[in-house]
Amino acid sequence: MKRIWGSGLFLAIVLGFAAQAQTTTIWLHGSDGLRQANEALRTGRVETAIRHAERVRTSSRAQRTATEIRLYQAAEALLCVGHRLAGRAALALAHCDTAIALAPGDWRGYVNRGAAAFDLGRLAAARRDFERARDLAPGEPAIEANLALLHRRLAAEQ
Repeated sequence: MKRIWGSGLFLAIVLGFAAQAQTTTIWLHGSDGLRQANEALRTGRVETAIRHAERVRTSSRAQRTATEIRLYQAAEALLCVGHRLAGRAALALAHCDTAIALAPGDWRGYVNRGAAAFDLGRLAAARRDFERARDLAPGEPAIEANLALLHRRLAAEQ
């Protein structure tokens, strides 16, 4: 397990979680491409991470086996996080949608999509996603932290 620091909303990265305002935890596993993408994110090389995730996504696009589906979903999740970190929240949303469609029971996808929606000022959508994540993983600190940030922003806008 490796840890990095950052700032902003919590992000869920593949099978780990990334707390940008706190410590970011990313578990490295899966294909070499996913490991390389995770390592690139960990070291702040967002565009490199996106390139690695795109390669994994392209190579597993056929989705014939459970492993290919999981790799495709993980690549989509990494693309969601990468594009959000690169300031492309609208593009991140499309990748988050795909990741969620492939793994609707994974709370991390909802946290990622909620963070992208938050960045775009779509606070009602962010709330829905964070609350769905909380339904799937009650008590998860990343979810609670995002909800707290969302509530602070909503209070500041009133």
